[in-house]
Amino acid sequence: MPIKNKHITSPYYSIGQLRLAKWNALKLECTELSHAKRGSASEKNHFEEVKTTLNHLKCIECYFVFPGKVKIEKLLHSLERAEYTRIHTFSGSGKDGISPSESPLICALYSFL
Repeated sequence: MPIKNKHITSPYYSIGQLRLAKWNALKLECTELSHAKRGSASEKNHFEEVKTTLNHLKCIECYFVFPGKVKIEKLLHSLERAEYTRIHTFSGSGKDGISPSESPLICALYSFL
């Protein structure tokens, strides 16, 4: 029997993997953005990356209860107001982020991913 080569169209197996990859990318970009010098080209590049990632997460979070689309919209508003520390704190901490160890609800969600 010949083995068929399966063509992979996406690097993610599930929406859960995509979600975690986007949150991790957001965390890294927020770290760089919060350390970038105001008005520099680096700040502009990281700002655009964070904005793009938040817009992707806004679509993804429609399918999840927590943190949800509303929280992503609040983060986008914080980004527009240049409150980089707030976004960095949210994306990097388990307190408000999506760390499964912090909330029973999140643990339940991760058990289904």
